[in-house]
Amino acid sequence: MIHIHHLDGCAPTPLAHYLKALGILRLVAEQADPEARGWWDGDRFRLATKLSRKELNAFFLNDYCPTPLVSPWNKGSGFFHEEDPALLPLKQSESRRFSSFRDGIKASYQQIEDLKRADGKVRDIKNEAKRRKQSELSEPRSRIEFKEDRSRDESKAQVLRSSMIESQDEAARSKLERAERLVREAEEYEELLNKRDEAERNKNPKLKNILNKLRTSNNYKKRLKEAEQKYNQLKADLNPNFRFHWRDSHREWMDATMVLEDNGTP
Repeated sequence: MIHIHHLDGCAPTPLAHYLKALGILRLVAEQADPEARGWWDGDRFRLATKLSRKELNAFFLNDYCPTPLVSPWNKGSGFFHEEDPALLPLKQSESRRFSSFRDGIKASYQQIEDLKRADGKVRDIKNEAKRRKQSELSEPRSRIEFKEDRSRDESKAQVLRSSMIESQDEAARSKLERAERLVREAEEYEELLNKRDEAERNKNPKLKNILNKLRTSNNYKKRLKEAEQKYNQLKADLNPNFRFHWRDSHREWMDATMVLEDNGTP
């Protein structure tokens, strides 16, 4: 027996209602009744299916599997926070209905580890020039990386100084000057970080001025620029990687979309 359901909340306009009608038809046809059909009669959407009203309600309440629409390239998607309140319940769920979602989440994490690290580095550097809570005053990861970078710059400058003893090459001299400038800027920046730490501990009113100096320092801007360039490059490569590696239902919705690059090209 065929039942015809009148879905008044699925008018052809606005677009959200139109897409809702298509979504209902697709889910019913894919997961419950392959012979289901749908059409608009004026502003009303009609759904013809073997499911009765009671069976249709039960399908959406208890049985249907949500489409695994995961978009890990978006910072707001939850993949860049350890315990995102929307993503975490799906990831930890044991329900059969969410198995496709779990597969999509797992496949996403496999592709974004480098991007997550790059995003974390950008955030850490930015946090160096922001007010912190008293509970956050321990040495952050970016401070440790900063010291490692400074140590490499000092070693590079030392090697260049040694080579200049026997050479008057102008290119080598230019490299040495740049290396020594980077070391000086790192020393100045570390001094500002120490002043920031002291001002935070003592709740010094000069803290705002120190944070402004950190944000405008050459060392801060250089490291932030490099970190953002690394993040943007990894992000630009992300969609091609997903299209190459993704399979199953979390890939299907991408095949029905057009992905635009940052410059607006498909």
